[in-house]
Amino acid sequence: MKEIKRAWENFVYEDVIDDIVNPIIKKSWLRCKEYNINPEGGQGKRDKNEKIQYIMDKNKDLLKVASPIMDNLHKFVDGSGFVIILTDCNGYIIESIGDERTKADAKKLNFCIGALWSEEEVGTNAIGLCIKEDKPIQVIGAEHYCKSHHWWTCSSAPIHDDKGNLIGVLDMSGNCAKRSEEHT
Repeated sequence: MKEIKRAWENFVYEDVIDDIVNPIIKKSWLRCKEYNINPEGGQGKRDKNEKIQYIMDKNKDLLKVASPIMDNLHKFVDGSGFVIILTDCNGYIIESIGDERTKADAKKLNFCIGALWSEEEVGTNAIGLCIKEDKPIQVIGAEHYCKSHHWWTCSSAPIHDDKGNLIGVLDMSGNCAKRSEEHT
């Protein structure tokens, strides 16, 4: 983990990208610079309540189908400090279940229902990268572009409809290690 933290610092502060960085993460970091994402930022964006309600209504079938799966998955990680997140195809969080303390920590980053977690909004993260790559992704610690996300580990998988279209993302996120100095 220390090597990735050092590689992140080299990239953010020196514009040097180390070979140790996963190529998918590297491409994402480069896009984040193009988007002018603040590496010291990382707050999810919440839209107006009307738009959030529209998104929730539009995705009610996805939520209905995914809820039992999320509940079942949560049984396996209950008490571990992880949250299970469901987003729409754009990265808007439409459901969040899990450890209440972790959900409270996540809320500080606006990692909660109604917030947008696209790569363009919050930098390299598993949800945004899963949408970009349309495949399962794991982002650990300092692989996240924004420093405030460095103590998180996140794993996401795309959800497709019967025609193969991306309709959402299922994500599991939690503490990367035990919140050590390395991750703050």
